[in-house]
Amino acid sequence: AVSAGVTAGWGQFDTERRLAFGGTPELAEGEQDVTALGARLRAAYTVGFEAAYLRPALDLDVIHVDAGGYAERGAGALDLAVSGSDETAFVATPSVEGGAVFDIAEGLALRAYARAGASFSTVDSFAAEARFAGAPAGTGSFASAVAVADTVGRVSAGLRLMSETWMDVDLRYDGAFAGDFTEHAARLNIAVRF
Repeated sequence: AVSAGVTAGWGQFDTERRLAFGGTPELAEGEQDVTALGARLRAAYTVGFEAAYLRPALDLDVIHVDAGGYAERGAGALDLAVSGSDETAFVATPSVEGGAVFDIAEGLALRAYARAGASFSTVDSFAAEARFAGAPAGTGSFASAVAVADTVGRVSAGLRLMSETWMDVDLRYDGAFAGDFTEHAARLNIAVRF
């Protein structure tokens, strides 16, 4: 099976930078808008029977992130003016999922599944330029970069209760692991049919 999808997101983030320069603590604050657009192409093939299956898959993603510029306030001469920046990543995620379906009652089944894979990205950092907000025009800027894991191991496991007539309940764990990065997430999805 082949599928495709597009996602979009926007967020506004409050930033705080604590400074202890000259003996008096200062707090520089700012607000930044971030938008993201993504597209995914997925190819998967299911091998198995009604009771058990194996599903190798490949996800191909393109993700564009645009972080707007902002100016800090609150720290006087130490406030920064941060320029807007953007980055586009291409990500390939091969994975394999295995699962089994158990009949619990008439019209009610439980699917248990687990997935393992890895994501490989073309981007390993997100960079931005900044300068002191009160500096005279023409004063140079400096660059800083936030490291982004370009290889991430991924695991998922879940249980999905499926009813033929009225409701599906899916409880899932997702984990992502890289050198300096770990993410754990639990999800509960409930679909009610009318």
